[in-house]
Amino acid sequence: MNFKNNLLKWAGMTGLVLLVVFYVGTNILIQKNEKLSNTSVFSEGGSGLSLLYGLGEKLHPGSLDIARQIYVDESSMSGNKVIALFSPVASLSNREAELFKKFVTGGGILLVTFHSDAIWANLGTLKKAFGLGEEIKNVENFENGVPVDIRAEKDLGFFRKGERYSFYSSLQFDGGDCRFSEFNCYVSYHEVGKGQIWLMAGLPLVSNGLINRGDNSKVAFRIFETPGKVMVDEFHHFFSSKTLGDLLMFPPFILPILGMVAGLLLFFLFGYSEFYEPPRKAAGEGRSYHDVGEKILMNFVGKEGVRAEVPEQFAQFIRRLFPEKNFNLSEASEPRRKILELISYHQLILKQKGRRS
Repeated sequence: MNFKNNLLKWAGMTGLVLLVVFYVGTNILIQKNEKLSNTSVFSEGGSGLSLLYGLGEKLHPGSLDIARQIYVDESSMSGNKVIALFSPVASLSNREAELFKKFVTGGGILLVTFHSDAIWANLGTLKKAFGLGEEIKNVENFENGVPVDIRAEKDLGFFRKGERYSFYSSLQFDGGDCRFSEFNCYVSYHEVGKGQIWLMAGLPLVSNGLINRGDNSKVAFRIFETPGKVMVDEFHHFFSSKTLGDLLMFPPFILPILGMVAGLLLFFLFGYSEFYEPPRKAAGEGRSYHDVGEKILMNFVGKEGVRAEVPEQFAQFIRRLFPEKNFNLSEASEPRRKILELISYHQLILKQKGRRS
């Protein structure tokens, strides 16, 4: 019995541990694949920046910095001249927005893109910190999968007069300079302190799907020609490389693990093993067939005319339970004396087997 209980215990424990390991490992692989397919610098899809990353490594190795921490801080911004905040799915806190403003006023260049109403809403704290009042609207006659080529009408930052740039966006700026220039419907430029902030509608011009269209690649070259490093804020952009702490705070990930752990604890607490054995009942307190049989016999002790079949039936009961005893009743005894003899013998056997005290 102990071997069986131990085997069951270790089989259950091993099974639950393997289940937890499989679950965690699968989530890590899914997260890694998700990162490679969706995240900015490493994505090879149309919205990714793998071509930009390769270009930066070829022109100036180590010039492209990747920020993956949960939130940006001054130390992560130091040494960078350009920070790219592309389509942030994660909203910015007031503290982060103020840090970006401090970076720009100190002479930095902040490139910001958006491609949906939800992303635009995530930029609310940033726009408030910079005092920006732009509004957006849907592009009329937008064609899915078809970028639009727009000519720049003057030199502006990374853009040059006469060059054509390809934009892909279902949204554009509403009013303001957009009424006078189609280029300004997709690009909004502000000088703040010693630096600049750029708001651009749609996919980044330097993304894989657009960098080789029109003169977009020239924008990429000019970004890397800027003295100082270029940092891509990968945490806020699409899905970032999360830490273990982030995963543990993600309910769909942690709740199943907690359920597995709870099942393991319940198994040890209430499973029939060496950790738990049902309490044995004290002598005379049980309701076993031994007790019931003795009580039935005792009812016949005080009665007259007890039939001989009564003690004989209980004797057969004893022989079946304990065949090694070779028990036989005395033929000379009357039925009531046989009953007392049976009860006494029955109790003696139970005591020898440790079932009676």
